[in-house]
Amino acid sequence: MGKLISWIFGWFASSPPQSPRDDLSESSVAEIQIDNNHNTKEKLMGDTLNGLNLEGLGNLVEGLKANPHMAKSIWYASSEWKGGFACDVNSRQFNWKIDEPTDLGGTDIAANPVEMYLGALCACLTIGYSLNATMMGIEISKLKVEAEGDIDIPGFVGLADAPGFEDQAKTPGYQKIRVTVKLKSGATPEQLQQIHQNVLATSPVGLSVSNPVGLDVQIETRRMV
Repeated sequence: MGKLISWIFGWFASSPPQSPRDDLSESSVAEIQIDNNHNTKEKLMGDTLNGLNLEGLGNLVEGLKANPHMAKSIWYASSEWKGGFACDVNSRQFNWKIDEPTDLGGTDIAANPVEMYLGALCACLTIGYSLNATMMGIEISKLKVEAEGDIDIPGFVGLADAPGFEDQAKTPGYQKIRVTVKLKSGATPEQLQQIHQNVLATSPVGLSVSNPVGLDVQIETRRMV
């Protein structure tokens, strides 16, 4: 099974995508905590490690190698307005609510879109660290990813050019995102750095944050009668 782990990780890491821009590398991880009280080892509980099924991962890799066209995928989500700033978001069989804080005009019944954006980034990085540690046969006992970002609000409400806001960004998007990864495992610093660099180079959400992504928005209108 140890050979299986090494082989799977080798396949993932053999042709890593182009490294993300320097600003992601600098801002994505502000702090990494390592607990070296646990010896690094391939601790296998049946056919699982870190809650991941090793045979299933191997089958996934074999399936993609045999059918490269299956690697292309399209993901879908929708939102439906529920009045005010509240909306319901759906993806596959899952549903969650979105709102804005009361000081931004909402009713604060749920996290807002920019908070969910940070949450998606944290979750994607968490999955990446879990996957890559597992591929190296490293057991994780604790993993937490935290993110915070800077957004200037005036542009969102049409005040980008108003007096008094000259020192704030005109575009109401994230200007900088800072991420802290806290990982408790038996990984050596060298192993951790290998995991870290591979996560930064392969995180779908992380790369979507750090690199320009095309956005095509079309509107379909219907007149109320």
